[in-house]
Amino acid sequence: MQLSINRELLLKAINLIAKAADKRHNMVVLGNIKLEVTEQLLILTASDLEVELSAEVKLGNGATGVVGATTLPASKLHEICKLLPKDTMVNFSAEANERCVITSGKSRFVLGTLPAADFP
Repeated sequence: MQLSINRELLLKAINLIAKAADKRHNMVVLGNIKLEVTEQLLILTASDLEVELSAEVKLGNGATGVVGATTLPASKLHEICKLLPKDTMVNFSAEANERCVITSGKSRFVLGTLPAADFP
């Protein structure tokens, strides 16, 4: 999965759904947000098995992606996005070795991922 998106669009979507992620649950994947890139949308989903929240962001207007899906730790992703400067592009590159490289300007972060197929 590859994604390039404006920080404000991404942060707005994460703010809407992040509270549904349950980092204290026995299933580690429930502490993650699922990011799914389709041909026209970025779909972010968080769940605690009782409540599931999703947010969709249309690709275009500078947001681009390569079809794919992964999950990233909700709290870490949220913190990273809040710390990045306004009006910057955030780039995601999910790699086959269960990690995702997030870059924006001179900033670079590497987060562990879990397979999207494990997300309920």
